[in-house]
Amino acid sequence: MAESTLSETRTGLRREIAHYLGYGRDTTAWSTDESNELDYLISQGLRQYYMHPVVPSWPGHEWSFLKPLTTVATVAGTYQYTMPDDFAGILGDLTFAASVASPSIRIISELQIRQMRQYGTGSGIPQFAAIVPIAETGDSGQRFQLQLYPTPAAVYTLTYRYTSLPYALTSTLLYPLGGMNHIEGILASCLAVAERTKNDEQGVQYAYFMKTLEANIARDAAMSTPDTLGYNGDGGNKRYAVVTRNARYNSVQY
Repeated sequence: MAESTLSETRTGLRREIAHYLGYGRDTTAWSTDESNELDYLISQGLRQYYMHPVVPSWPGHEWSFLKPLTTVATVAGTYQYTMPDDFAGILGDLTFAASVASPSIRIISELQIRQMRQYGTGSGIPQFAAIVPIAETGDSGQRFQLQLYPTPAAVYTLTYRYTSLPYALTSTLLYPLGGMNHIEGILASCLAVAERTKNDEQGVQYAYFMKTLEANIARDAAMSTPDTLGYNGDGGNKRYAVVTRNARYNSVQY
């Protein structure tokens, strides 16, 4: 699938930041120190954009592109599973494949899982899950583990959504997350960081970054917000019998 021709890569970001700093856009003219500084500013700019400052009109907004969907396949007799390296938190319940007639797996606390296992490990179709941080010694980044109860008695494909940790741009990882829709905001963030580093101030570049950020948040919210949260009623109308027959298994999230 072709990338948008209005998108931008690490190379383009480096050139624009270098031009702002007075290094010029010719990549062959940059010194090693200048090249390293550009990579540092891009990393800082990406962090500032992905984990952005609070925008009063959109408090608490989180980027939809940092919430991917993925799956984990269970193994019969195993209840612990290491989450992806970029995992930073689960969003909602885990669901089974369409062929498994079972409610979604609810997320509860690790203590509850431990207490249930204390009275019997059991095996069958998992009903509950907990996210547990793995003890680290500093030789690697923080990782997390998924614990299921009861222990899966068979192979199940579980689908879930999670908050992901973004990657840094390199000579092989060229495209920032968010795509063309967010590239102007990412560039503005990088230039704001360069401005702060160069002039020790938050000036014109930071003001433009905040304006771009607000516009991009509004666009992202419009793209990721559903048109409806579903039918809201007492279930007395027979037309909605199919919707409400398993109401005790349903949950509503805001």
